[in-house]
Amino acid sequence: MGKFWPVLLLILVIILGAWWVFSNMQLNVGVTPTPSATGTVSPTATPTPDMVGIVVTAPQPEETVSFPLAVKGRVTGENAWTAFEGQVGTVELYNAYNEKIGSGVPLTATAEDWMQFPTEFATTLGDKDTLKKVKTETSYLLFHNENASGEPSRDREYRLPVKFDLSGVAKQKITLFYYNQKSDPTTQCLESAILPVEREIPVTDTPVRDSINLLLQGKITTAEKSSGFTTEFPLEGFTLKSAVLRSGGVLTLEFNDSLNKTVGGSCRVSLLRWQVEKTAKQFPTVKTVKMIPESIFQP
Repeated sequence: MGKFWPVLLLILVIILGAWWVFSNMQLNVGVTPTPSATGTVSPTATPTPDMVGIVVTAPQPEETVSFPLAVKGRVTGENAWTAFEGQVGTVELYNAYNEKIGSGVPLTATAEDWMQFPTEFATTLGDKDTLKKVKTETSYLLFHNENASGEPSRDREYRLPVKFDLSGVAKQKITLFYYNQKSDPTTQCLESAILPVEREIPVTDTPVRDSINLLLQGKITTAEKSSGFTTEFPLEGFTLKSAVLRSGGVLTLEFNDSLNKTVGGSCRVSLLRWQVEKTAKQFPTVKTVKMIPESIFQP
């Protein structure tokens, strides 16, 4: 009998092992493993006014507006869109050149209990003369939250596009200069291939700046394209910061080129520079054009 004990012990170990495996299989039935942090990420919803904490009810996005402009809406108390001493934020007006028009105005809570959310707000932006200053038919309102803490991490913005009817605003004719491929058929990068196209802009005190800003938008008509006109403008991240005309006709144009889009081969940068220079020099008061920083339009 003693010689059978090892065999019986082995059979017992096998039975116990099989029981243990079966028990764990039963426990795991129907259990879904928890996804790891490196698993599939749920898609993020496109932000809407309700999600960012502010709802603007007037004006509506892309609405053609007039001045004085009534601005209304509410803040929800979420995402740092709260109230402080009866004010829920500020709103500013910018044109398509990203120029600020006038000063920002406070968004005033309309209810006495302004800490009860959602909180309605209302204000008026601009006056009867504002339309003469906007310069462009497209624009946007930039809303800022009321950040009483002063912490940059709690700053919030919301941009609402609007439009203007400039048909009643006095205009002046100006010229933009773009590259014409048909005038440079062998692509020798000829300065003589930088040719004029006519435009109209609102009459302002800054026609040189306005003309350069319009040039940088690179809006060429279908007919002009058929005639050979082309341009690399607009360049992402490339904007005009200032235009200062000094005595002797020296115009200094300061640009921002945060993404270094104005560098490249000699042919390319020359064509870009000439477009700017010729557009500026159409004005009799401009004799020389200086561009800063000096690194722009360099091969």
